[in-house]
Amino acid sequence: MCHIRPATTEDMAKSIVCALVGSRLDYANTVLLGGSSKNVTRLQHAQNAAARVGSTNSTGLLKQLHWLPIEWRIKGKISCITYKLYLLPSLPTSIHP
Repeated sequence: MCHIRPATTEDMAKSIVCALVGSRLDYANTVLLGGSSKNVTRLQHAQNAAARVGSTNSTGLLKQLHWLPIEWRIKGKISCITYKLYLLPSLPTSIHP
C-alpha cells in the first residue's frame, strides 16, 4: 500500500485499506476471544498502522474509518455470530437452546 499510496486519492486509499485489513483482522476471532492481551495489542498496533497508511489526516483515524478497537471488534463479531446461530431455525433441537 505504501508504494501505491501517492498515486491514489484519500477515499480510494481508505477503501483499499478497509478491504485488505478488515478481513484479516476478523480472521480467527474465536481464537482470540479470551486470549492473551499481547496478541490483541499486536493486532491493535497493526490496525493503527493500517489506518495511518490509509489516511493523510492523523487525528481520529479509527473513527474516520469507522473501525472499532480490536477488543471490541472481537467481542462484536462473536456476538453477531452467536446471535445468528441462535436465530437459525434449521439447527437440531439438541444444539438449539
